[in-house]
Amino acid sequence: MDKDTGHSIENQIFLRKSFLRFFVPSVLSSLALAVGGLGDCLFVGSQIGTDGLIVIGFGAPVYALYSLISIGISTGASIHYSKALSEGDQQKGREIFQNTLLFIFLIILTLSVLGIIFRPTVLHLLGVRDTSPVYPLMYEYISVQLGTAPLIFMQAPFYYFVHCDNNPKLAAIALVSANVTDVVMNYILIVILKVGILGSIYSTICAAVITISLCMFHLLSKKTVLGFGRSRVCFRHVTDGIKTGYATNAQYAYQFIVILTFNQLLMRTWGENGVACLDVVTNIGAVVVAVIEGVGLTLQPMIATFYGERNKKNIKNTLRYTYLWGGAVCALLLLLIIYFAPWYCPVFGLAEGDVLEGGIWAIRVFMLSIPVTFTVSVFSYFYQTIEKERLSYLLILISEAIGRLLFGTLLIRFGFHSFWWCYLCSELLTLLILVCYCLSKKSFLFLDFKEAVFTAFLSSKSEELSQVTEQIQNFCEEQGASIKQSYFVTMVVDEISSAIFMRQTKQAIYIQLTVVKENEETFVLHIRDNNQNDYNPFDTDTSDLHSEAENENAIGMKLVESKAKEFFYRQYSGFNTLVIKI
Repeated sequence: MDKDTGHSIENQIFLRKSFLRFFVPSVLSSLALAVGGLGDCLFVGSQIGTDGLIVIGFGAPVYALYSLISIGISTGASIHYSKALSEGDQQKGREIFQNTLLFIFLIILTLSVLGIIFRPTVLHLLGVRDTSPVYPLMYEYISVQLGTAPLIFMQAPFYYFVHCDNNPKLAAIALVSANVTDVVMNYILIVILKVGILGSIYSTICAAVITISLCMFHLLSKKTVLGFGRSRVCFRHVTDGIKTGYATNAQYAYQFIVILTFNQLLMRTWGENGVACLDVVTNIGAVVVAVIEGVGLTLQPMIATFYGERNKKNIKNTLRYTYLWGGAVCALLLLLIIYFAPWYCPVFGLAEGDVLEGGIWAIRVFMLSIPVTFTVSVFSYFYQTIEKERLSYLLILISEAIGRLLFGTLLIRFGFHSFWWCYLCSELLTLLILVCYCLSKKSFLFLDFKEAVFTAFLSSKSEELSQVTEQIQNFCEEQGASIKQSYFVTMVVDEISSAIFMRQTKQAIYIQLTVVKENEETFVLHIRDNNQNDYNPFDTDTSDLHSEAENENAIGMKLVESKAKEFFYRQYSGFNTLVIKI
């Protein structure tokens, strides 16, 4: 087979299909989440007016703080979950899930109780004075907001873990259904029933119940590793998740600080209308930012899996697909939002004179930063996943905090219109620092694995299999394996590949093979095939065999099973995957 053609088929069979399987539901679910937030802004702005937008704007830091805990930790923990399963460690994966749920619930519950007890202090910290006309409305809003947070923010761990546990479709259905419910309930409660601004919180509660309920179907299925059985309490799993997810955590922490600061800056220069304008810009911009977050949801489980396999080629091609598909969707939304900005503002309550003109200008200038934000964010998600957390932290710190606060406080002195350029300036500064750092290290991807790695791509041709087994034997010998160990590794590849190809029907079967020298005593085999039916070679039932070849193959599987130190099978991203340690 021609080498380039083989790579093309391999990308088409294993990578593009897997990427789109994650990308489409991830982007749709992230967009649904953004549209849900947009619905709050839309109905509150149109029915309650500027006062409603001001209250939501002042309450945004509270949601940012809870997102800091819930989404940030869930993201990092789910990455470790994906890595644990890619290495065949089911018990560790289950412990990560259960400990993450427990920790998030306890910390959010504690903060909510403290917040309710000290509500006047919380309002003061948010910048709402008791002399403000919106103080009574804000007091009522913050009370319900804090009281319902333990339920609302338990959505994140369920969503992220189900997404990474080979069910991105159900995770997307759960989030999309929840946010459709959020929008519909917003309309019913705020527009029809005239409940007022609290309707936006009640609708979010309904959405949370939908998300958690649908995700529970996955947890109750037989194919999942997730569950609520007995498991040891090990907060090291949580701290590992916090460490890896800190870039996401930091993003929400910085948003909390930036929103508080920007609210104060705009209050001084443009009054409460400035806060309302910032809220509209943030919510509309969140639609495009949601695509970027969807890209992260696609990128991270795939990169985590390939990184665990030490498959450098698949990692690079995943990044190429990310920029191709994610960049195209971002560009389309960017152009639509810029063009239709004059229509959006009146719908959200910015409908008069300078307020309307300022809103249009703010939206369009903010959108100009999105292409750079997309580039920086993809690298940040990537570095976060390959355990280069410090570099990811640095990018988020500069773009989300230092850059925005620096340029925001500087540009506000030149007027309201100049202020909005702070987003673009911040992202450009971050990109410049990233390029300079990577050039100094002579690498952008940092994929210099210490382990020796062999990769191959097989179709159902016997001559290809014999050539590959010979190459694997040479690889093992070069890495200092004994004759016995080299024999066992090649035997396992031959037996399992033959078993997989024997199941071929009308569909062409392909195998992606990676052999990693883990240490002096162990080689790890990662075997992925595209058979549409679940097929675990180690589950062969000898009573159902119909041919002598199948019987010989079953005997071979029993021999492989007896010689393997560990083995783990799962259906992942539409493919059968095996991890075997020899």
